[in-house]
Amino acid sequence: MLNRVRVVLTAMLATALAGCFYSYQPLITAESGVQPIPPGSYRAYSVDERGEATDDDNWAGDVVYLDGRLHSATDDMPLQDAVFHEMSRDIFIAVSEDVDDGDQRIYVIVFRYPGHRLFAHFPECDDLSAEAVQQAGLDRDQRGNCEVTSLDQLEQALTLYVQENEGLILDGAVLEPAN
Repeated sequence: MLNRVRVVLTAMLATALAGCFYSYQPLITAESGVQPIPPGSYRAYSVDERGEATDDDNWAGDVVYLDGRLHSATDDMPLQDAVFHEMSRDIFIAVSEDVDDGDQRIYVIVFRYPGHRLFAHFPECDDLSAEAVQQAGLDRDQRGNCEVTSLDQLEQALTLYVQENEGLILDGAVLEPAN
């Protein structure tokens, strides 16, 4: 079985999974995006819900920015063709230009650590309290997904997500320099 995080991060096709934050219109564009890490040689691996590295989905290759999007010629890079929006100094929102079968864009939260290390996590709207969902002006559908309609709303929802889940965001994918 494919690692859930890898599926989300590489293909951004997570609406089959419960709880995603999505939009029908692009809220982040390559023109307005930022570059959280410099181009170079990187490696990536998955981290499970206990925060432990797994042997699944290891990757290594060179990354560059093409038209404002993080890209690698090596297959299966986490965050392939993602554009980033800076929420705060070391917290970003990432999204691919690819849409799922329902024309939805799926958002990922990315934390930057010293040494050009990124940790990408699939935030789940199900992990927000009812109060936070209401405060962000979201509606949770029967599958736990939340549609966002503006970048401000997405930032507010993910800020609340980070606050409510502090210390609990353990599963995801790490992208770090290969040296």
